[in-house]
Amino acid sequence: GLAKSANPSDGGMLQINQDGNHDDVVKGLRDFGVLVKSLAGVGEGCGDILCGYRGVLTVLEIKDPQSSRGTKLSQKEAEFVATWPRVYVVTSAEEAIRCVVEAARPRGDAGGGR
Repeated sequence: GLAKSANPSDGGMLQINQDGNHDDVVKGLRDFGVLVKSLAGVGEGCGDILCGYRGVLTVLEIKDPQSSRGTKLSQKEAEFVATWPRVYVVTSAEEAIRCVVEAARPRGDAGGGR
């Protein structure tokens, strides 16, 4: 996800650090036809991006397994994921696409089997 910190060395400006795979996930989603809006400025554990696909909104928390924190959620991120509907933790563009497609699937459609 995104980590925010106010760094006094750069005038107290807010810095937003995103996971290394963030841009690849966003590009993959957009190439697939998903609308993507950054939620980076929200903070408080809110997911990283808002996605719109086939009229359904989902929130994705992007984690980079190669980073020092790996896929571990912060306490606030875990609370957000547990509380809000249609929030998914993803590590790749392929996984993100699967999540938004599944979220947009009509509830009566079993998708070929359960």
